[in-house]
Amino acid sequence: MSSNSHLKVAIIGGGIGGLHLAIALTQMRPDAIVDVYESQPELSEFGAGLGLWPRVQEVLSNVGLEEDINACLPPEDDAKPMEICRGDKLNAQTWARVPGMRGLHRRALLELLAKRASRSPHNATHYSKKLISYVEPSSPEEPIVLTFTDGTRATCDILVGADGVKSAVRASMYAQMADKLEIEGAAYEELKTIRGHVDPVWAGLTLYRYLMPSADLKGIDPKHPSLTRNLFLQSYGRALLTYPIDEGRMINCGALVAQHHLFGTTFSGRWAQPVDQKIVQDLYADFNDQGRAITDLMKTPTLWAVNVVPDLPTYVSGRVAVLGDAAHAMVPYMASGAGQAIEDGYILATLLSRTESLPQLPEALRIYDTIRRPFSQSIQRKSLHVGIAELMDERGEVPLGPTPVYGRLLEDPEVMRSHYQWLLTTSLMPDRDRALEMWEGFRNKLRPEA
Repeated sequence: MSSNSHLKVAIIGGGIGGLHLAIALTQMRPDAIVDVYESQPELSEFGAGLGLWPRVQEVLSNVGLEEDINACLPPEDDAKPMEICRGDKLNAQTWARVPGMRGLHRRALLELLAKRASRSPHNATHYSKKLISYVEPSSPEEPIVLTFTDGTRATCDILVGADGVKSAVRASMYAQMADKLEIEGAAYEELKTIRGHVDPVWAGLTLYRYLMPSADLKGIDPKHPSLTRNLFLQSYGRALLTYPIDEGRMINCGALVAQHHLFGTTFSGRWAQPVDQKIVQDLYADFNDQGRAITDLMKTPTLWAVNVVPDLPTYVSGRVAVLGDAAHAMVPYMASGAGQAIEDGYILATLLSRTESLPQLPEALRIYDTIRRPFSQSIQRKSLHVGIAELMDERGEVPLGPTPVYGRLLEDPEVMRSHYQWLLTTSLMPDRDRALEMWEGFRNKLRPEA
């Protein structure tokens, strides 16, 4: 690839992370040819609402999405804090308020991203394209070959897996790493560890999701706080999370069941499935009136077993990278999974926009891994720590094993606020600048001495 050639990028996964990367590449490198391959037959995003923190909103603004995003979000001065209180106590008072999050419907964000990505003549999204595997040739000048379940193939200069927690890109990457190590005579334990990163593990968390029309709740309790406020009702091993979206017309509801002593095990059922409302009502039968009013109206909840991808030793291999849930799927306590995928894409696009030849691509990915992996994995750990502190033990740790061990639950407002400060007061831009400094250092080494 000469300095005037088109960089050909394949993104597996047409969700929030994949489409944002396509948009960022289009803005930073308009000549890039970007193909997004989505396994579903049409635009699809599992889930209901999501929250955007100031740190993530800054990134979206930097790729030209500020106006579109603000049109989907409540006004900034109307954003409500997340209020945390006990759900298993009568007349429980709010003990902590976490400000800054603005909620919207996941599908609204996805449609916005898809529409913006389609504006570029160099971008294309291909549906019903499920990746089986890829082959990266030993020569850096030859294309990567992708194979799909429908028998078709495609090629690219660089492959990015934004295909979620069950990532086919990650599975193929780590299987190939293990095969190479086996040929080189690696020990059994090392091979077992590498192959262990192919599949995700259960986080010990089950979430029951439901998108509730506000009119339903207003009909039985016109003064219910969930109509106008963001609430987190906690108890031992359980919590109810609610926040209004869609200009208050809908309420995003999540009923969480925390069994983090089972972290790292395999979930025994389907990861996502509709369940009977009575299951949720029974789980929260001892909650106060505010909590039971929510579960009584969760008419068609969907169970979601939260699986995670912890502690990958690398997000890259050659000219292949993973981002978002494919790289660091995490528990949702800090509402940061989508935001971290967006941050990954921004740093990756920044670096790819600077490359001038195919042999430079592995170095760009190495810098991406150096910048993003430590940070995103620290947020992964922090989110789990916060969830355990809120629902199992304020120390943020529980012993692994078949039986839960509970301690005192976190109810310290200063400690809680400290956990969320990074979302409110920090920026990704210093990391972007550090990535560019590392890239310039690499480029300077390539320049001949005078």
